[in-house]
Amino acid sequence: MEIKESTSGTSEVLTITGKIDVTTSGQLQDAIIAGINRGGCDFVLDLSGADYISSSGLRVLLIVIKRLKEQGGRLVIAAASGHIREVFDIAGFTPLFPMYPTIDEALAALADTQQKQ
Repeated sequence: MEIKESTSGTSEVLTITGKIDVTTSGQLQDAIIAGINRGGCDFVLDLSGADYISSSGLRVLLIVIKRLKEQGGRLVIAAASGHIREVFDIAGFTPLFPMYPTIDEALAALADTQQKQ
């Protein structure tokens, strides 16, 4: 798995390429926690290049979303393939993680809710 980090406004974007599984999920958790420690509150997880997510990857997302919620932050998913979306649906995670077709739509949704607060 490869993670590319960037920022857009007040949001951090993590672009994932490859598999999110037991051997790589810790790397994803470390990247998000590092972003939180830098003061990041809103994260977009770009899954356009991800081709697999295991239960270990889902567990990491639960861990980080709990930490983000404690700090008033959010994590949204962008550009997930049909297969990845299906895994979220089957696991019952779709209501927990807002999903958007593109990064731009995810960023716009975060910015829109930020303005309303």
